[in-house]
Amino acid sequence: MDRKSILLADDESDIREVVTKYLNREGFSVEQAVDGAEALALFYRKNWDLVILDIRIPNTDGIKVCQEIRKISQVPVVMLTDLNNETNRIQGLEIGADDCVGKPFSPRELVARIKAILRRSTAARSAKKNRNSLSGG
Repeated sequence: MDRKSILLADDESDIREVVTKYLNREGFSVEQAVDGAEALALFYRKNWDLVILDIRIPNTDGIKVCQEIRKISQVPVVMLTDLNNETNRIQGLEIGADDCVGKPFSPRELVARIKAILRRSTAARSAKKNRNSLSGG
């Protein structure tokens, strides 16, 4: 099995380091971005399996980054947001995020959510591929 690649965009170095450590331990390959502009630049260079975006990153916020990603890709996106900010969580989901996780969060729970999203997205791609081959498409 090849390692799943994850793009992590958060301006807080502590969060980037902890999340990267937990994801690496679970066999994921992680690349980090410190702001939205860097996240988009990295996004366009590679086919990612999942993107984690802090909603409040500088130089193009996470909402705008997610909107740009959704214009060209259905890659799963997990948004990180302030725990008490329901408006941001709802906005993230409405613009195409697959999940929103409030800060502070448990890194173990974040990894579990990522694994669940990747299982569903992999299963959905396999089902679509099977439907296409059955219908001759």
